[in-house]
Amino acid sequence: MERLTNKKEADAQRKSYERRLEQGYPRNIPEERFLKLAAYEDAEEQGRLLVLPCKVGDKIYQTDGIRVYESTVRQLIFDTENIAFDVRAIGKTVFRTREAAEAALSKGENE
Repeated sequence: MERLTNKKEADAQRKSYERRLEQGYPRNIPEERFLKLAAYEDAEEQGRLLVLPCKVGDKIYQTDGIRVYESTVRQLIFDTENIAFDVRAIGKTVFRTREAAEAALSKGENE
């Protein structure tokens, strides 16, 4: 993706903005949006931007090899010991659409 912000300008502006906030100046929403975009672009350049396969409230469909179950994503957590499903299962036993889950289920039955 083409970078929309200048990194040096954003770094300087971030320091200046934080200083103004500490001095009691009011928040500047457009400036905050610019700085947030710059932060996303920095994270993407550094390979630290994570694009999640779903968001809270999305419906997902899970299969146990026999049936398809519909559920809703209630929370996104990064504690691998307490997750409802492993994100690596998406496309294998967890799907974004019922049709994909049913297709995988019937494919498994045919093998």
